[in-house]
Amino acid sequence: MGEIKLEVRDDRVAVVMLSNPVKLNAWNRALRQQMTSVLERLNAAPAEEVKAIVLCGEDGNFCAGQDLDEAVSWDDKFADTWVTEFWPYYNLLRKSPKPVVAAVQGVAAGSGFQFALCADYRVAHPEARLGQPEIKSGQASVTGSWLVAKSIGITQMRALVLTARMVSGADSYRMGLVDELTGEDDVIPAAIRVANEMAALPPVAFRETKEALCDLEDESFQEAFRIAVERHATVYASGDPERAIGAFMAKSGRTPQRA
Repeated sequence: MGEIKLEVRDDRVAVVMLSNPVKLNAWNRALRQQMTSVLERLNAAPAEEVKAIVLCGEDGNFCAGQDLDEAVSWDDKFADTWVTEFWPYYNLLRKSPKPVVAAVQGVAAGSGFQFALCADYRVAHPEARLGQPEIKSGQASVTGSWLVAKSIGITQMRALVLTARMVSGADSYRMGLVDELTGEDDVIPAAIRVANEMAALPPVAFRETKEALCDLEDESFQEAFRIAVERHATVYASGDPERAIGAFMAKSGRTPQRA
């Protein structure tokens, strides 16, 4: 099932690690609920206890996105619940009063990639693999498309999302999806360094600027979620996810294991 590991360092930077390495840190609803609780506590903590947040994954991967063993069992009636759950979850990062830095090692795919895009800053290594391959698993990519377009524009977003390709950390940096490249072993230390730099800025000015940027985007982001509910209901009613995920698992010699 996995777990969320939390370490608050002596410099008051909270390192939040997604731990489900058997599945490349893919998450299910239970893991997201754990992450939600952790982020709520960190956001509410005074700066004297926690001044910044670093997100990472265990064992050399960030997050492979939604656990397909769970997703294969959903239907069109569950689309509203599933998509709507992500709104407060993503906003815990977008609207955190503290700097949030994503340390992207290995794979960051689908909603895992989107989670990184909700951070204020992303550090990766050249061999990391990032992208929105959701169409391959029969799912619509709507909120992810919005987040990607916000970073790199509509033209590059369409090419990334509609090909369902994963791109390297080096290419992600050139495209503007990643803010800094470093060696694989240095990704987390570099993210902690940036978190400290951001936390040293005047705190009220930082918070107010971040909140203002979110206010400017909120109406459009909410509309993306509304559309996502409709599109996910349609694709699940069609049976595409069940067929695509089933074919992927059969190719890899697996059968669906309910999460």
